[in-house]
Amino acid sequence: MNLKKSAVSLIALLIAAPPAWAYYASGIIDPSGKLIAPCQYYNVRSLGHGLFFLEYMHDDNPIDRTYAGELVDHDGHTITVNIPQGSKLSQVFLPYEEKPDSKLWRSLPAGTVLQFKNDEGFGLCRQNGATILAAGPYRILEPNCGFFPVCGAGRSGLLFTLDSATGKRVMAPADSSPWSTKKNSISPFCVLKDGRHCFGYMRRNGEIAIAPQFGSAGEFSEDGIACVSAYQGKSAHYIDTSGRMISPVSYPSAQAFIKDYAMIGEGAWGQMRYGLIDKNFRVVLPPTFHSLGYLFDHTYFAQEQEGGRFKAITAEGKTVFEFPENVAGVTIAYGNLIRCQTKPYKVGGENTLYVDRSGKTVNVPTDGKQKVLEYGLALVVTSNGSLRKWQLEDRNGKVLIPSQTSVLQVVSADRIVKSVPNDHFNPTIWKNPNPQKLSAGLWRVDSFTSLLADYDLIGMPKKTLIKLIGQSDRANSSYSYYNLCYSSCGFSSTGLEFDFADGKVLRWREVYREDKVYPGPWITANVIYDPEHHFKGRVDSGPILKLVAKPKR
Repeated sequence: MNLKKSAVSLIALLIAAPPAWAYYASGIIDPSGKLIAPCQYYNVRSLGHGLFFLEYMHDDNPIDRTYAGELVDHDGHTITVNIPQGSKLSQVFLPYEEKPDSKLWRSLPAGTVLQFKNDEGFGLCRQNGATILAAGPYRILEPNCGFFPVCGAGRSGLLFTLDSATGKRVMAPADSSPWSTKKNSISPFCVLKDGRHCFGYMRRNGEIAIAPQFGSAGEFSEDGIACVSAYQGKSAHYIDTSGRMISPVSYPSAQAFIKDYAMIGEGAWGQMRYGLIDKNFRVVLPPTFHSLGYLFDHTYFAQEQEGGRFKAITAEGKTVFEFPENVAGVTIAYGNLIRCQTKPYKVGGENTLYVDRSGKTVNVPTDGKQKVLEYGLALVVTSNGSLRKWQLEDRNGKVLIPSQTSVLQVVSADRIVKSVPNDHFNPTIWKNPNPQKLSAGLWRVDSFTSLLADYDLIGMPKKTLIKLIGQSDRANSSYSYYNLCYSSCGFSSTGLEFDFADGKVLRWREVYREDKVYPGPWITANVIYDPEHHFKGRVDSGPILKLVAKPKR
């Protein structure tokens, strides 16, 4: 078991499981709560220098994207742009800055590229409206220092890389895809070879730097070292920017360098032992550990034997502190805190504790208050089951914006993106819960919890139910059946069955299908989803919905 460091911020952890709202409408406020841009947009993107791109909300389905919007300045004033006639502004790409400053811009600087959308697809133009890339069935990715990877529509692969300064295109190999969003001069990409991914490296202008020949390929470090694995077999080694192998040997397992050291593994799979090497490929920590992972500042968590006690060590193996005896795994470090799994495990979830960099246990409850400091402002998030609230404070703890269900994201010292939840049932979202086709699965749980809150199902006329959620998904079922959720692989599914009497809903139940059918109990009274329940997934074959009696209105 080799648990690697994950680059996940505390903010990401706090919003990873948002409440079950149908959708959010976003806008911009200042630290006093004053509205800068109304909360009516699908998305607000901070471009830097006080500029924002506001994507319009879809008229019919508010969880669908429009890929059209407007550009505003620090005060919310619209900045007029020139794009081809009959097109809509789709995105704004400011010129690359190696060392960006905090200066506010009231207009777009030279070198800005505008993405537009029309009936033909997406294209690119300059500030004066001059076309760089005519609109077509493209998916245009984030630029790397002015070079735009351009893919086919949908999930199609890389077609070419476009130099926005000259308009020159470098065509991509067939069946290739970019594999990195970092703005490095050389980045991994992959092609399909015999039905498998084969990796190489591409320069930011689209030229091939190292031909595809690896089973996996990591990013190059600042001093030009990357970790790759063999296309055939499971060994890994290190290369320079020419593709030359620079490590003296291959390793059964190897990872990218973090600061001055990299983790390597020796032994057979399932019996691997981990250690560290330096950039001269000398072993500084012999591979004797069952588990090893990076924490911070040349400090690692380590476990000598499976089931043994975890400790924090230096790269040379000196013990910094021991984790509590009940720690079963170290999952992630962020800021000054380290999150750990504890034993025994809970069914349907896991125990969690936090320690600081000295190994002292810190009280950070799952349902409690968590504070994150950004740009001198503190976001305080409190949670109670599935309900989360956000509060803004200054660095001294003075409340600037009281606790509320709107999500707050601090993007500068004086601007916050505010996303207001709408938890009312929306028939369009129910009928088309995945308008962007991001997954082959289905998820209607949020919509159904909104339906329970907004309507009394027991006693509802069948015609009204059909108007809200449509006809039954299974015509031959003994009951009216509706898909609630299913996985993309189709291995398991959850549905709802409705039974009627005298043209009205008599009862309903949840039905889970996997290796066999697991019908839940019939619900004969009006209920709502328990607001104090934090959804963690199904436990065994039990119901996915935690229900409580509906309060009387």
